[in-house]
Amino acid sequence: MVIKNRKPGLAARWGVLTAACLALCLVTALNVAGAEQEMAEYFGNPESAKVTLAVPIMPTFIDNRARLQPAMASWLAHVAEQASVYLEIQPSSFDRRAADISRRPNHCVVGYDRVPSREAGALWLTRIGQDRILFVARGNDSFYGDIDALMSILPDQVAAPSGIYRELLALRDIPHVAVDDQRSVARMVAAGRVRFGMLIGATLETPDVKGMGLRIVAETPPLDFWFACSRNLPPDIVDRLTTALKSEEAEKLRMLAIPFSTRLAKFPAE
Repeated sequence: MVIKNRKPGLAARWGVLTAACLALCLVTALNVAGAEQEMAEYFGNPESAKVTLAVPIMPTFIDNRARLQPAMASWLAHVAEQASVYLEIQPSSFDRRAADISRRPNHCVVGYDRVPSREAGALWLTRIGQDRILFVARGNDSFYGDIDALMSILPDQVAAPSGIYRELLALRDIPHVAVDDQRSVARMVAAGRVRFGMLIGATLETPDVKGMGLRIVAETPPLDFWFACSRNLPPDIVDRLTTALKSEEAEKLRMLAIPFSTRLAKFPAE
């Protein structure tokens, strides 16, 4: 994967995403624990087959009270009704999402990044959007160097959510501060508690983060994000969910719910 500086013409090749995450240099899990312990939200008929849907802890999906954003709720309520399933919504960290999708037959994930290391571990029902991974700093930060210069000063100065963010850092053995709530990552950078942060592009565009005055110092090419499910999910439920997700009305609601989905308003054939 290539990570590009915002300074024209500077880039670096990072290779295939297969490295395991580093041992955490600092664990700050309070925000994640709070989100995961909130009362679950449910959509659909309680008498229908139950499916647990894990949702990333990022402001595009989850509000400050650890509840679904209204447009997300409308989209998922429609999908649950059309697929005749009972959806239990579960805000969670990437580590928990990855563990559950591999071991629980009734588990799905929205916004799961599709990279080679995860390909065989899930059923990929439909692509919901495409976005970049960003390295951000405060607007007045003095860094304007190339990508190698950035990598040399990142150790212990970057906050990163779990998943692909930390996998990118692991490729260069870069210690980091572990923070799974992307809103908290942005706040830490804005407050000067950590110099750099890693976010998905859509997070930087949300109203509460946009006003923090953060600056992009490097970015990856766009990655695909999917609605994915356990490979052991019963085939009839897989079929109903896939049909519901790809319906014309669901596509309209998805594009309202997920801002970065509009960057691929009409996906190529899957």
